[in-house]
Amino acid sequence: MSEWQIKNKEGLNLWAQYYPAKDENEITILAIHGYTVDHRDIVPAIKPFVEQGYSVLAIDQRGRGNSEGDYLGMGYLEKNDVIEWIDAIIEHSPNNKIILYGESMGAATALLTAGEKLPENVIGVIEDCGYTSAYEMFEDQLKERFNLPAFPFLPVAELIGQIRAGYDFGNASPIKALKNATLPILFIHGGDDTYVPTWMGEKLYDSYQNQKELLIIPGAEHGASADINPDLYYKTIFEFISNIK
Repeated sequence: MSEWQIKNKEGLNLWAQYYPAKDENEITILAIHGYTVDHRDIVPAIKPFVEQGYSVLAIDQRGRGNSEGDYLGMGYLEKNDVIEWIDAIIEHSPNNKIILYGESMGAATALLTAGEKLPENVIGVIEDCGYTSAYEMFEDQLKERFNLPAFPFLPVAELIGQIRAGYDFGNASPIKALKNATLPILFIHGGDDTYVPTWMGEKLYDSYQNQKELLIIPGAEHGASADINPDLYYKTIFEFISNIK
């Protein structure tokens, strides 16, 4: 286990924990945590990857853990950081294949990254409980939790984001990014997820026109699929990896 650090193009120092496989495998999993947490939150989920013989790089997204940054970008800003982490992995292991694995906002980040032009080393994406778009997720939460309409609250929030953070969270739209993606993608979602509702995972899957799989874990709330049915969760993941590597 070792610590990695890079400086991104904005000058932010970014940090990650690297877990090498006991026997060097040709695949590295780039693990991306969710909203308001850091790499420690995703560690329980990545242990089976290491046990299966894959190396894992668990990053701290900007503004979280040991990484610098003042604002979260709901995946829109973070996708650029992930691309730089991909470059770091390739520099470390030029022949390694890379699979993006993300949970929640990390899943959205992985999908947004998939819509960019990526090195051939990147061979697939595993996304767990990602949202269709940040705007649609906030709209759903306003309605379900507070019975409030999107207007005027979300347009005002977008304007504040543009002024304070210099970006529009409305651009954090994985479902739009998928139009430009070509990688095989495994979509995973909890059947009882109300935070990022299950229909979003199904909508992402239905919208994607390339190689894809969908796993809905009955009874799982947000981010809990691996806890509710770990056998099915990792069986599906490892079969997916075997089919694309």
